[in-house]
Amino acid sequence: MLTSLRQLEGLPVIWQDRQMGFVERVVPDPDARYLQGIILRKGLGAAKWAARERISVIGKRCVLLSGKPESLPRSPFPELKLAYLTTGERIGPITDGLLYRGSLRLMALEISPGGLQRLRGQTAYAREYCVLKEGLRQGQAMVTALQTWAELEQALRKEDAK
Repeated sequence: MLTSLRQLEGLPVIWQDRQMGFVERVVPDPDARYLQGIILRKGLGAAKWAARERISVIGKRCVLLSGKPESLPRSPFPELKLAYLTTGERIGPITDGLLYRGSLRLMALEISPGGLQRLRGQTAYAREYCVLKEGLRQGQAMVTALQTWAELEQALRKEDAK
């Protein structure tokens, strides 16, 4: 089952039948291939961290943890910024990602040229990409090809059938 990273924001986070807070931010790993963890917060309290290993289930209405959230790590989290084609052409900002709930694997990045285009549904998806991790271009993705939602859905169905 696919879900958008943005759809996870605001979901309650549960550990041992207690609500620990709400998802504030979803953090992909530096390569943007898997979920690294989630940042959660309850009220005005300090933000907490739940690493991927502590996430049991990502459901439609909540996130279940197998371990207690801990303090945020001191190292900064990677951020996805802009996407470029391998020709060097700027496509636009990376606005979201599609996550497979079972494996916590990122299946595609959503790229939109702007806010108005995103509202109109004019977004593209990249399944084949490389995220740069060093230098001035840190957090930028080099994309080999873009797909529409229909093309992405069809490709993912073929993968599931294998």
